[in-house]
Amino acid sequence: MRRATVGVLVVGVLGVTGCSADTEGEMRFEADTSVTLTVPERDAPELPLRPEHPEGPAGASSFLSGLLADDERFGTVRLDRSGSLVLVWHGDPPLEALASVAEAYPDVPVRVEPLGVLPGDLQGLAESLLGGERRPGIGAASVRDDLSAIVVQVAGPVANPLTLAERLSAEVGFPVEVEVSAP
Repeated sequence: MRRATVGVLVVGVLGVTGCSADTEGEMRFEADTSVTLTVPERDAPELPLRPEHPEGPAGASSFLSGLLADDERFGTVRLDRSGSLVLVWHGDPPLEALASVAEAYPDVPVRVEPLGVLPGDLQGLAESLLGGERRPGIGAASVRDDLSAIVVQVAGPVANPLTLAERLSAEVGFPVEVEVSAP
């Protein structure tokens, strides 16, 4: 006996009334003739994905990130403790994207947190704080994942880490946190 696999996209309900095999081993299906088969066109334009059944905040976060991923003003999207999404964004809020999210996920609130610097410039600011003669104690500098601050690591004693953080923040125009490690 010969076996075959058949794949069919059926729109509607298919009522199979019988199945038989002829003498040559070919399978024949008898079906209700009211069934309509629809095959998508190969060259049909792709439509943007729009969720019909929201997946809650995680789905809204992915949706919003996808809408804004190519924009240089886009920082990050995170979920806060209240269940709201927080969009970290440089400049005027992306009203069209926010409206799309509100329409697709009406139960998920979105709050925009302004970012004073383009996200792509943050790493350069962090690197500008590294070592050198002006700051010999700073061994590492990085940007927090949530883009809320630059973190510098200082080896050895620091007279006042808060004063150093304030001075560095004023210098680069962005919040800086100082972490002191043991010598």
